[in-house]
Amino acid sequence: MNIFFHNNFLNKLNKCEINKIENNYPKISIVMPSYNQAEFIEKSILSVLNQDYKNFELIIIDGGSNDGTIEIIKKYQDYISFWVSEKDKGQSDALNKGFKLASGEIYGWLNSDDIYLPNAFHNLMLAFKNNLNKKIVFGDWLSFDRNLKNINLNYAFDFNLNHFKYEGFHLNANQCFGDRRCIIILVALMLNLIILWIIK
Repeated sequence: MNIFFHNNFLNKLNKCEINKIENNYPKISIVMPSYNQAEFIEKSILSVLNQDYKNFELIIIDGGSNDGTIEIIKKYQDYISFWVSEKDKGQSDALNKGFKLASGEIYGWLNSDDIYLPNAFHNLMLAFKNNLNKKIVFGDWLSFDRNLKNINLNYAFDFNLNHFKYEGFHLNANQCFGDRRCIIILVALMLNLIILWIIK
């Protein structure tokens, strides 16, 4: 594959790892909106299920795919907390449905053609542990082609409210995690559902 992915991380479910439940760590809820992503969704699912941090739930909201996506989801349904395939009103509708079902302390959103790197959840929780006054954690991200080659490193800017108001959001949604209230507001801002909501 490449230096970022090891031991069939994106090719095969590691059942030994999936059975290790770490209930003494905060629960992470990942919502994955999907529509006709059969080419990519299996790697997206495996990048969640094969994390070394096991107190998480994966919720997949599919918009009624007809390209083989559902068969792939069913392959892993024993390890997915909830999934549904039905017509919806697009990505924002799917995310709203998913976050309403989520039960974790930390929320994240992963598109069904994107992937997490190994140790992403572990590193995420370390970041929260070392920054107890922070409500949202985000970071840099890598861009790959469909063969996981031609890698580009993308840097996230430090968040600045004025920068956000006048130039828009310069973060990758898949690299943002936060508590329930903050991440729902953040997702709404990124989807242009509301103009601005300052958290006091």
